[in-house]
Amino acid sequence: AGAEVLVLDAVDPCVAGEVDESNTARSTGLIPAAGSALQAAAGIRGDSPECLVQDVLAANHGQCDVELLRAVCGAAPKVVDWLQAEVGVELECKQDFLYHGHSHFRMHGPPSGYGRAFVRSLAAKVAADTRIQTRCKTRVVGLLTDGSGAVRGVRLSDGEEVPGCAVVLATCGFGGSKRLVASHLGASLASAHYQGSPFDDGSGLEMGVAAGGELRHMSSYQGHATVTDATPPLLVTYGVVVNGGILVNSSGLRFGNEDVGYSEFSSAVLAQGPGVIEVFGIETAEACAATRLEQVIAEGQVHTHASLEALAADRGLPLDALRMTIQEVASESTIVPESCGQAEPNQCLGSFQQVVLRQASRGTPSKAI
Repeated sequence: AGAEVLVLDAVDPCVAGEVDESNTARSTGLIPAAGSALQAAAGIRGDSPECLVQDVLAANHGQCDVELLRAVCGAAPKVVDWLQAEVGVELECKQDFLYHGHSHFRMHGPPSGYGRAFVRSLAAKVAADTRIQTRCKTRVVGLLTDGSGAVRGVRLSDGEEVPGCAVVLATCGFGGSKRLVASHLGASLASAHYQGSPFDDGSGLEMGVAAGGELRHMSSYQGHATVTDATPPLLVTYGVVVNGGILVNSSGLRFGNEDVGYSEFSSAVLAQGPGVIEVFGIETAEACAATRLEQVIAEGQVHTHASLEALAADRGLPLDALRMTIQEVASESTIVPESCGQAEPNQCLGSFQQVVLRQASRGTPSKAI
């Protein structure tokens, strides 16, 4: 409290478009928070920060700093409540579907507009606050340190040096740098399609290292299993899978359990090579109303077929294999092949819709300095 704050942004978040906007703006703009006032107002009971901690540990098999995890989960509902009540950013607790790995509805985001609406709303609030200075379209290229090695400011691309008693690097990860992805994650991930901001280039990471920072957890990344193989490439909400969609390869077969989550399943999609499609019925599409699926449909990237035969012919898939896949998924007694794990009953019968997917997408590799 009482600090003089300067925000330096590579773009102007209030007007940035699809080419140069941040990864937060490109995202669904959702914040998982357990125990928020918005949850309580929505009648969601029984959730807590510790419950979220346990959900995360179950999902990542304990591969994280548990103390840091508890700190983040404990702070999340306070931040959400603060953004809503004090900053004035309009948020709601989403209840359209339960995200993979979560035991409660706890995703908070803007009523509409996804991440872009969230970023622009927050940026407008910051711009209106006289306690905060903002300089947009300004690139930071280095950190200033004193004799003890402590960071005391930043250097801008034009050579200007800006002093400060504390510096927060909020530069995302390094997904936009093939060089860094190849170095830390391997050539396979470096060849995957990148669906993100061009400013997610690892510059913050490299500035931190140059100032004496230590790297940790550099093998972690977020992928996305369902990105369209079209122009423009679009994220398909994983709500399609949650509500009954399946992914099949060029042989007309499922190749894993989609229920593990969109990031976890991205490596399975990448291993299949080209030709993966997402298949779902009209009931699934209706269950995903008011999600990003609507944009994919509007762009003409969802194809509807009156029969399984028509779908197989359109995609050049073996009909017998595809029919067997659908029958296995739709069967109440054999919901999915045993090798694929268990899932909820699927709603793929009736007319069929399909989206052609890319060889998975790498999102934002993690970093810790």
